[in-house]
Amino acid sequence: MLNILLSFPYVDDGVIRAMGSAPDNVRILLDSGAFTAWKAGTEIDFDAYIAFLKDPPFPIWRYMTLDVVGDPTRTEANTKRLRDAGLNPIPIFTRGDSIDRIDEMYLDSDLVALGGLVGTRGNTGFVRGVMRHIGDRRVHWLGFTRHQFLCYYRPYSVDAANWQSAARYGSSYLYHGRGKMTQINRSDFHEKPSAETMTAIRRLGFDPKLFQHEQNWRGSRTNFAVRLCASSYIRYMQDLERQTGTRFFMSCGCEAGEIYLTLVFEEAQRLRCG
Repeated sequence: MLNILLSFPYVDDGVIRAMGSAPDNVRILLDSGAFTAWKAGTEIDFDAYIAFLKDPPFPIWRYMTLDVVGDPTRTEANTKRLRDAGLNPIPIFTRGDSIDRIDEMYLDSDLVALGGLVGTRGNTGFVRGVMRHIGDRRVHWLGFTRHQFLCYYRPYSVDAANWQSAARYGSSYLYHGRGKMTQINRSDFHEKPSAETMTAIRRLGFDPKLFQHEQNWRGSRTNFAVRLCASSYIRYMQDLERQTGTRFFMSCGCEAGEIYLTLVFEEAQRLRCG
């Protein structure tokens, strides 16, 4: 399967066009975009979110509740409102809420998401503590994808935007297989890279010589470094689900959604994953 996370505020005409060429085996997980809106000082139109979920322009596998950052009470009220509208959202448990609320969430849902994990202190300890309480119940980790934790706890699903690293920061991730991912950048090719790096690049279907050239690292959301990063995470996604059962979702929740979606679909097809 090809697992993609989309964010509701960025589902525009371009994303809908791109979804027209989606492979048959794609899973779409929809996030409300509440965290993005919160950072921008805005709010998600609740009625518009409900209307979208009731009549989506493409198949959606699962979708998150409309959470309110730092406000578990309002988040719970939003979840109830979605259910009253006949919908079945994934509830979100965030740091600072009572651990007992997780048990209440599982009464109404087979899957609960953990939020407040990205860029926060003590997130590893928080995950350990919550996972002791959750046990073998289904859980989604929002933006937390430490490989050692994934292999140990085997959560039902996770998501991350790391695969866009090459487009955002000019460095790429390279998958070597067996769960090993390393970060590479243009300077690694000033001299001949290691045989291990060369082999990993070739295994993903690329010529290592391409990465000696500056234009393949800069100035484009579709350059070879971006494609290498996308391909690495597609392969990692497949290996992780095969080995642990965890569904890894590549987040395309950004303004360039059409470009990124098209690129991922192209790479999946090239790797014969779609």
